[in-house]
Order: sequence, then C-alpha cells, then structure tokens
Amino acid sequence: MMVASMIKLPFNNMFKEFISPEKDSLLKNFNDGIYEFYDNYCLCGNVNNKNDIILSQKDCIGVPITTLICKLCGLIRINKCLNNKSLSNFYKNYYNILYYKTDKVNDKLFEEEISENSRSYKLFSLVNKKGLLNDIINVFEIGCSAGWNLYPYHIRGKYVSGCDYGADYICHGISKGMNLYKGGLDTGRTQYESQDLVILSHVLEHIAKPIEFLIEVIKLININKYLIVEIPSVLSNKQSTLVTTFHLPHIYTYNENYLIFLFKALKLEVLYHDNESVFILRKPTSWLPPSVQSVINIIQSDKLVNDSDHIIAHLKKLYIKARIKISVIKLLELFRIIKFIKNNFKYKR
Repeated sequence: MMVASMIKLPFNNMFKEFISPEKDSLLKNFNDGIYEFYDNYCLCGNVNNKNDIILSQKDCIGVPITTLICKLCGLIRINKCLNNKSLSNFYKNYYNILYYKTDKVNDKLFEEEISENSRSYKLFSLVNKKGLLNDIINVFEIGCSAGWNLYPYHIRGKYVSGCDYGADYICHGISKGMNLYKGGLDTGRTQYESQDLVILSHVLEHIAKPIEFLIEVIKLININKYLIVEIPSVLSNKQSTLVTTFHLPHIYTYNENYLIFLFKALKLEVLYHDNESVFILRKPTSWLPPSVQSVINIIQSDKLVNDSDHIIAHLKKLYIKARIKISVIKLLELFRIIKFIKNNFKYKR
C-alpha cells in the first residue's frame, strides 16, 4: 500500500488526548520522581538501541512512554519499566480507572463477564470443545479479577482458585463461592504440581521477567496437564489493537510467531493457537525447568528476524484507519458546531 509506506514513525498523536485528574496525578508522580523506572531490554538479548525502532513516544491515553520494536526478533516493549514499589502503587491507584474507566465491580458487571458473549465464556467453550474438560479437576488463575474466567468451571463442580491484587474484585469472587486470595502467586497456597489447568488471561504482557515467571507457573501444573495463555494480539485487525499495543502497563507486546518459539523453548507442547493469541499448552511427562539463558538462546532465531517489518506494516494500516476515523469525527464535530451557530445566531442583513 503506497499510503502505508509513506507513514512515518513514530506513531505519535494517534489517539485523542485523555484528560482526567487521575492522569494529572500520575504524571505528577512521574515528574516529581515519586515513581522510579529502570531500563527495559529485549528478551532476545538485544541491548543495542540501533536494533530498535521507535513506534510511539506516548501510550494510548497520552502517557509519555516510548514503545519500541526489536528488529532482531519482532518483540514490542516499553523502553522503561516502573520498579516494583511504583508498579504496585500504579495498579492500586490508577490502572483500572485510567485504562478501563472504572475501579468498581458489582453483580451487573460480573454477569456481563460470564455471559455467553463474554471472552470468559468463549475461553471456557474452547477448552470444552477441545475435549479437555473431563481431564481437569483443579483450575487456578493468576490475575483472576473477580473470577469470571473461573466461574464456568466452578458451577460445573471443578475446584477453582485464583489470585489478584484487586481486593474488591477478590471479595466479589469469594462471595460467589470461589477460593480466591489477594496478592500475587503464593506457592504456600498454590503448591507445585497441584493444578490440572492454569489460566493466564491478559497477564503475560504485564510481566517484567516473563521467562522466569512462566517457569514458575509451569511448576504449578500436573504432568500432562494444561496451561492457557491469552494475550492481546498485535496482528489482530480489531480497532483495539493500537490501544493495546501502546499501553504503559504492557511491558511486552507479543506476536503469535514469537510465542510459539517461546513456548517450545520452555519445553511445552502447543496443542492450539489462533490469530487472536490464545494458546492451549500441555506440560509433557519429561518436563524439567530449563535455564533462562537456554530459553533466550532458542529465541534468537533467524526465523524471527523479518517479523518486525511485517508487524510495522500491519500497524501502519491500522494507523491509517485510525487517522481517517479521527478526521471524520473532527469533521462531524465541526459540522455540528457550524450548524449550531447558524441555527442560533441568525444575522440580519
């Protein structure tokens, strides 16, 4: 596409500027040095900024954070991460209200999230369709919110448990009869080789050390049992793709090809994957924890080198559509203003 080839990087001014007291407060924490950052390098081992392309210098709500794509492996990442203390404060005080416009959970929201049209129900239906349900007794989810991904298993007699940092969400899930606890993964409560299915739904992209994290997660799973990973797909044609790609809380933005290499390097069997980045994986009988370096070595594959060009071309097409949509909206807004003036301020000649 000729127009796409003319689009220059970075993709700044892509979204309508989001204005709110919460955003102002967040930016004040940045400017005053209350929040601390550290440099974030690519998982493939790339530490040379000449191998990085800047995609954007703002995220989807205008927070000043630089998003890069690695030319060596096609992995997208933010250039700086909040340290653990700052990140904990961010999720507690800003995340839901800024990026999801609410930090409250109630029965109405819960019912929406477990309805037949919900992502949670579709994820459960996929497991059922693949014939895995009878092979599952225990289900655990990290980052479970109020437990809507777990609820379909719960009402079918499975033993479900989960963890999340959102206290209100956890309390609501507990009120539905599920065994949830506040905080991150606690291997005292959720022991190694205790689960038939572990769910990571829109969690992996938030993790600063995903290889170490995934190794710990796999240890929770019984031999020959399952892991579901669902992430936002950078190659999706949905309008939300640009939003989820340029997103302060998303430390890494993966593509399907990269994840296939990653999961195989972690010695998992890929039973299913689709172009919306939903994976069903199995822990094989012979599984032993690999070293982080051995996983990194396998990720450094010549087969990943061309992915960055493909991803950038795809994002350019979405960017063009987004800019056209913004222009149409502005034109309609201008038309309404002109019409309002004509109707309310009629000048006498």
